[in-house]
Amino acid sequence: AESIISYLIKFPLETEILKKGTNKIDDLLIDIESYLHELEQKRDRGVKAGRIITFHHQKLRTETKSLENSTDDLKRWDRTIEKTDPKELKKYANAMSLLSDKPWVRAGYDYIINHALTNLRGENLERYVRKAARKRHFSTTGQMMPKGQSEKLCLKEMGIELSDFGNETIKVIDIGSCTNPLEICQHFDVTAIDLEPNNDLVHKADFLKLETKSDKIIFSGNKIVSLPENHFELAVLSLVLSYIPLPQKRLEMILKIKRILKTPYKCSGHDWLAMPGGRLIIIEPYSTATGGRRLSKLPILKEWCDVIESVGFEFEEYKFLGRSHALAFSVTDRSPKIDENSSRLRIPFDDEKIFDYYQIRDFR
Repeated sequence: AESIISYLIKFPLETEILKKGTNKIDDLLIDIESYLHELEQKRDRGVKAGRIITFHHQKLRTETKSLENSTDDLKRWDRTIEKTDPKELKKYANAMSLLSDKPWVRAGYDYIINHALTNLRGENLERYVRKAARKRHFSTTGQMMPKGQSEKLCLKEMGIELSDFGNETIKVIDIGSCTNPLEICQHFDVTAIDLEPNNDLVHKADFLKLETKSDKIIFSGNKIVSLPENHFELAVLSLVLSYIPLPQKRLEMILKIKRILKTPYKCSGHDWLAMPGGRLIIIEPYSTATGGRRLSKLPILKEWCDVIESVGFEFEEYKFLGRSHALAFSVTDRSPKIDENSSRLRIPFDDEKIFDYYQIRDFR
């Protein structure tokens, strides 16, 4: 009913139907019938895509479980991917491409863009620089920095132009990207990778197998074979961690991301100005952690935050996006501390019964 109403709103009675006559009404009814048919086809495609995604996730988990006693956790994922039929990966990529057009998935990418532009280039970064400048001014003069126009003069005398901190594009790596939806942001320089890309904007790569010893991104055709350390300002994991059926592999992914993200650094020409490190943003469907809309009500995600902070990140923000969760972290210069709790980057889907129940609901 909502679909019909939204369609009819485009045709106000007085201006469209009454003025055009009976024949136009017949044409309008034909248009409505065509529109409803298109909606039904779209729904059928969505249902089919959801089944493909669910089947693929189930198969990955079944395969990794079958290898439980034959090899260690760190090799089980490699063996599973090696045994996966490329045609199945392609079908999965096509299904995920349809999923990426869902409003709740797009909401995740909108959050990523807004968070990055606000914190890596926007008002929060300017606020950070101002705060550091005030501390510097007080330590050298013993006086508080004035506000307004006088503040601008003080910043200029210190060699600081706030506009200089927002000119460069943000270097982004989108892991498990499928279609590279972040390409639409003109402020981003995106490197998008996936096991099975769905278009030419995405490079083929298994992130967990990539080397990180080069000083630049190394390509082989459309494949990426190596990534540089201390290079990217933003790393994105959207609907990726819950795809991986092993907690240790999820942690391994986080550790590798820390190596390729920029660590905090001294601003050129201003040793007193320590610029913040890169950011990691994680988007996960609501079923990854149910129970509320605040982090305090989501023990699974609180556990994630503790584990991720223990390996050298700092928690920045949680946001509930309606049908998904968003977590933002920044890189610190702390070395990772791996202990027995670090392996607990777990999700409810690690329990087969919970996985089977929620997978059918998530991809509607």
